[in-house]
Amino acid sequence: MIAVSKPDWDVLRRRMVEEQLQTRGIQDTRVLEAMRQTPRHLFVPDSQRHRSYEDRALSIGHEQTISQPYMIAVMLQTLKLRGTEKRRAQNRNGKAGRKIGGRKMEPER
Repeated sequence: MIAVSKPDWDVLRRRMVEEQLQTRGIQDTRVLEAMRQTPRHLFVPDSQRHRSYEDRALSIGHEQTISQPYMIAVMLQTLKLRGTEKRRAQNRNGKAGRKIGGRKMEPER
């Protein structure tokens, strides 16, 4: 019987950050750390897990995809978040004030 080793997801995430993101200009340390810490392989079907950290979008079923890691990083870096942002929820009618996780979210004033 041939032993099949499990992928080292931490190593794959680190390589993704170094080889796909940093080399292409992603410099925001919080974005890089978030990408280093997010277990992308848990957000894709088992059949796609071996491709989780490749430089490509992946099918996640129901005619939907998870975006290419680089595109996610570009969008996050472009937002220039500082960590002081507040959550704001909207209901289906676009009105703020919906409950999230049992907590009523009030619109920002």
